[in-house]
Amino acid sequence: MEQVHCGVHTVYLSNFSHCPPTPTAVDISGDWALLSSPSHDSNRGKVNVYYFTGWNWTFSSAITAPNPIAGERFGHAVSIHEETAAVGVPLYNGKGHSDSGGVFMFYRAPRGEFQLQGILVPNITGPEWGCGQSVAVRDDYVVFGCPDEDEGGKAFLFQRVVATVDPVAAAAAGVPVDEFHHTWTQTAELHTPRVANGELFGWSVAIALSYNPSDMWGTSCASWMRRACVHTVTHEGVWFVAVCSGEI
Repeated sequence: MEQVHCGVHTVYLSNFSHCPPTPTAVDISGDWALLSSPSHDSNRGKVNVYYFTGWNWTFSSAITAPNPIAGERFGHAVSIHEETAAVGVPLYNGKGHSDSGGVFMFYRAPRGEFQLQGILVPNITGPEWGCGQSVAVRDDYVVFGCPDEDEGGKAFLFQRVVATVDPVAAAAAGVPVDEFHHTWTQTAELHTPRVANGELFGWSVAIALSYNPSDMWGTSCASWMRRACVHTVTHEGVWFVAVCSGEI
């Protein structure tokens, strides 16, 4: 087994060709890691998946778009949490809009391969929004930024839910439903009225699961909150933070 360096990361590969020439994004969850190469194959892009065996990191597979298109830059941003992976594609043509961007959601099957679970595009989108410039996934929630949106940038929160419609009817309506009858639905639009055009709100995003002790009120049940935090730096160096939270 040959030890090689992919950017700042040391991994062990059986085939050096799997190493991205310049990893643009990387994320890790447990024994699984993602390293992206959006410039691969004329900017079609791919995401390399590695698994920690207990002794070293081994290449597992490569994730690509189901219909790779030159220039889309699949893998510009990546995020992984447990069995769920999110891949940002900011130059994806969503809902007929050029470079509106989108996020491809994948689920890791028992044998380790990642299967497409859906392509997320805001309910209302526009050309050159760049959605998927940033992305973060946690449990059944994913948040992604659209920093080039016309009014200064937005971010969108999606939730994975059990589909309430027949999968065949959902597919006909353009709503992706996976083999587990799960689908992703938009639950919030994050923005701030203080951001002006060109200030790139949503350039970076994060989502976390946090414990809120004030909700216990002496009971034995703990209440958990999911909070999606979106931040950006303006040209004046001012930080904006938007928080969307909901009790589960």
